Amino acid sequence: MEKWKLLSKNVIYDNWYVKMERWNMQVSTNKEKEFSVTTMPDASIVFALTEDNEIIILEQYFLTDQEKHLSLVAGFVEDTESPEETARKELREESGCEAKKWISLGSVKRGKWTIGEMHFFLALGVKEVGDLQLEESEFIKPRKISLKDFLSYLENDKIQAVDAQLCAYKALHYLKKLS
Repeated sequence: MEKWKLLSKNVIYDNWYVKMERWNMQVSTNKEKEFSVTTMPDASIVFALTEDNEIIILEQYFLTDQEKHLSLVAGFVEDTESPEETARKELREESGCEAKKWISLGSVKRGKWTIGEMHFFLALGVKEVGDLQLEESEFIKPRKISLKDFLSYLENDKIQAVDAQLCAYKALHYLKKLS
């Protein structure tokens, strides 16, 4: 397969967390095609496990369908932070917790048409250390649930965010290898 060639790109929309561009490409058949490409900040997602083997889940308001859903701790990686620094900060802000041990579970691309990465972390020995520190636009209620309940939620699609599902499966796979 011949390499595609970027002929031009124009910004369609740009705000604090998402940018849309129109890319004109010469594809492998030498034809020109137009594509829409999104750029989003990298994100860190955290599977947080307490010393009592409970998982921290969040009840969050999802703007897209205006409903509350269950998810994991997550946040955008800021320019001044590493993905792990973001994971630590978000665990503290969104759940009031800190972890004794951090394990990187790897990273994946956001998608075929989206620039950015998702970084996954397993936080072990998680315990409460203080109050939540939520942003004005966040509605988050943290909860601790058993591994059995979490697995049921996962299997029955009660965890709706794809990044949270992927992080959970990566963390559960890692933990299974340890046992």
